[in-house]
Amino acid sequence: MKPRPCPPPARSRRRGFTLIELVVAMTLAALAAVAGAMTLRIGIDYYDRARAFLKQQEDLRAAIVILRREWETRAPRLTENTSEELDFEPQQTFFGPDARKPTRVRYRCEGSEPGQIRLVHEGLTAVAGAIIPQGEGEQSGSSAQQRRAPPELRSVVQETLLDGLSLCAFSYLDPGNAKKDIPAHWADAWDADRPPPRVVRLQLEMRRGTLPPLVFTTKQIF
Repeated sequence: MKPRPCPPPARSRRRGFTLIELVVAMTLAALAAVAGAMTLRIGIDYYDRARAFLKQQEDLRAAIVILRREWETRAPRLTENTSEELDFEPQQTFFGPDARKPTRVRYRCEGSEPGQIRLVHEGLTAVAGAIIPQGEGEQSGSSAQQRRAPPELRSVVQETLLDGLSLCAFSYLDPGNAKKDIPAHWADAWDADRPPPRVVRLQLEMRRGTLPPLVFTTKQIF
């Protein structure tokens, strides 16, 4: 009996990917990667904007508290103030624990970057004025005869309360004059020789819109 020959192996029906299929798969993978990167970037941008907005809101609340507390206890002495600068002497200042304690405070609306404004909180203290040189014919050597210039205000501490503003302006409530038929109104400036105002208003505009006017009233009656 002759041995039966083994049948030839069956041809496999499996085949590889064609070049067109590989190109299509790589294109789809690249599109998916680009879409994923764009989604991630949008998420990061949204997170950064949300974090910046929350920080600005926290800074705004802190600025309101500081200005309200200092203005409530201001002294009767008040310098000339404008819509960009508020300068007064409070009974208590609110700076960091390591900062020198100033005798006056100044709030300034100043430019920080092109198209942006920041609100600066500055502490000032009085320093002795310089000795005025004696003129010809005056006796020298006597300290009693030496003259000093009036005390000067020097900045000892400064901090930025708010940044990225598009509007920052102070105004002062003028009670008017009933005898002269002058109604109460908001003034953009206040002279130093006038009795200090009791009410001050701060107008702010941020990236997300204009805020309601912030009004501060002193508790001191002079």
